[in-house]
Parts: sequence; C-alpha cells; structure tokens
Amino acid sequence: MTNIISYAQNFEDVMLWRALGHIENGFYIDIGAQDPIIDSVSLAFHEHGWHGIHVEPTPHYAELLKQKRTGDTVIQAAVGKNVADITFFEIPDTGISTADPMIAQQHRERGFHVQEITVPCITLAAVFELCQSAEIHWLKIDVEGFEKQVLSSWGNAKNRPWIVVVESTLPLTQIESHDTWEPVLINYGYTATYFDGLNRFYISNAHPELKSAFNSPPNVFDGFNLNGTASASFHHLIQSRNQEKLNEFTALTENEKTTLSHQHQAQVQALQKQHTSLEQGLNQQIINAQQELKRLEQDRAKREQVLVDQTNQAKNELEKLLLAQAEREKAIGEQLLTMQQQASQEKTTLNHQHQAQVQALQKQHTSLE
Repeated sequence: MTNIISYAQNFEDVMLWRALGHIENGFYIDIGAQDPIIDSVSLAFHEHGWHGIHVEPTPHYAELLKQKRTGDTVIQAAVGKNVADITFFEIPDTGISTADPMIAQQHRERGFHVQEITVPCITLAAVFELCQSAEIHWLKIDVEGFEKQVLSSWGNAKNRPWIVVVESTLPLTQIESHDTWEPVLINYGYTATYFDGLNRFYISNAHPELKSAFNSPPNVFDGFNLNGTASASFHHLIQSRNQEKLNEFTALTENEKTTLSHQHQAQVQALQKQHTSLEQGLNQQIINAQQELKRLEQDRAKREQVLVDQTNQAKNELEKLLLAQAEREKAIGEQLLTMQQQASQEKTTLNHQHQAQVQALQKQHTSLE
C-alpha cells in the first residue's frame, strides 16, 4: 500500500487509507468538505487517483473546491430533509459554520462573527443519485451539529458506502452527540467500529473485512507524512518552523540583501549573455541553412533545366528519325510499285509471246498433219 501525505484534522485520511488504500480509482463523498487543502480528508485520496463529490454550502469554499479539484463534482448546498432554501450561519475563515441556529448562537456567545446567508438544500438521497460509480468507498459527514438532518435525508436510497465517518462531538467540545443519530446508521446496516475522539467510523455490514483496519490508532507503521497545513495543534510546530525560515530571510541585513541582489543580477547577466550567445549561434545556423537551401534549390533548377534540354533534344532526334523512316518507307513503297508495274508488263509480254508460240506451233502442226 502506497504511503500518503496526511492533510486531515485528526488523521481521518490515515485511517481510511489504511482500510481502503489497496483500491485503485476509488470514489468518495465529502459532506461539509470545506477547504480543498486545510483539514481535507479527501485530498490524499485525490492525489492518488480517486475522485468523488464534495458538498459545501459556504460559497467561498465551494469556489475553491471547484478550482482545485479537477474531475470532482462540487455542489454548493447544504444537506438535509428540507429541499427548499435554508438559512445558513457562516463563520468566515473557520470550519465551524453551521445550519443549526442554536449552535450558531453559542458561537456568537463565544465571540465569533456569525453572518446569515441563504443556501439551497438537497437530500443525501439526491447526492447519491449523482454518483457515477457503482461503489462509494467512503462517506464523510462534518456538518457541525446538523448530522441527524443529513442522515435522515438518506431516505430509500439503496447506496451503502463501505465506510461512513461522522463528526460525533458537539462543535468545539468533547461532548459526544452520536446518540441522537447513530440509530439511523445502524438501521441502514452499519456497525460502529472506531472512535478517534472527534469522529465515529461505521463499517457497512456488507464489508466486515474492513473492521481489522481499525484495531489501532494511527501509528508509525502507517508510514504517512504530515503536510503541516491542518488546523490541529500538532501541526503548529511545522508552521512555526516555516515561519522562522521566512523570518530569517526577511531579517537579512541590507548588506546581505545587496550582496544577494548583486549575485542575482550577475546570474541574470550571465544567463542573458549565455542566452544571447546561444541565440546568435542559432541565428547563424539558420542563415547557413537558408543559404544551403537556396544553393540546393538553384542546383535543382539547373539539373531540371538540363533534363528539360536533354528531353527536348531527344524528342527532336526522335522526330527526325521518325520522319526519315517515313521517307524511307515511302521510297520503298514507290520502288515496290514500280517493280509491280514492271512485273505486270513483263507478264503481259510473256503471255503474248506464249500465245504467239502456241499459234505458231498449231500452224506448224496443222501443216505437218
């Protein structure tokens, strides 16, 4: 199984990859997808050839997903039983926006800026209908307190994702909330298999072979790498080190910056000279090639003219030969005609002589008789 780069908030992608990484070109559905990179559960799979559907009601994140996830379907909507437009409570630049007004009020009391927007709402069954894949390998639901409404909109859809991951604590707390909606999943043929402190993982009863992948939490044997962009605290050291490197660069003295600038300019000038030299060499090669082409064309034209002259000369000689042959044939014909006339005259003369001899012999015979 190929190792992955983990982007998820709580190693959800690591656990899913452990169970499903052997599948090529798999399919996922991410309800409440939020950012295409930060805390993304699907990005690691997308990088390995998977594709799927993202449902995200916040316009900003939906647009980012459309830009970054080529080949995936992005739906800018909430998911629930109500198919009309609903009020959505957006908390900018966070992952805690919600469709639940009570949770939105709690966030206001915590000091968050909450703005109300209107978004379309579709059912989970309608999302399933958009699936072009015969199998849905995982479904993730992260909807900040709206889990029951999402699962209740499953309806009579026959789709059964192999693994369902649901955020199962109240927003920004460790208070578990799965009691209100877990029976819905169990009724659809799922077994609760793993709890990571934030999410519950449910395995379809049609795929019990996947349960063994959840016997232990993420560990060194999973061989994954951290991207460092997730919002979890264990990524902060990576981010701070990157910031330190950036600060070190920005803290360079003016002399160092000047030196670097001069070095950069020298490199640029050297590259420009190299480029100019190469360009001149190429231009000279082009000129030489053009001259050679012109010479070859002239040589070809001369050879063509020689061939034309030779062809015309041969044609003239052939015409002369044909004319001489015709004249010879005419002369021979005239000679033959003359000979035929002479032969005819001689034949006539011989006939006359023969008749005279016959008559003479007849007279001689008569006289003798």
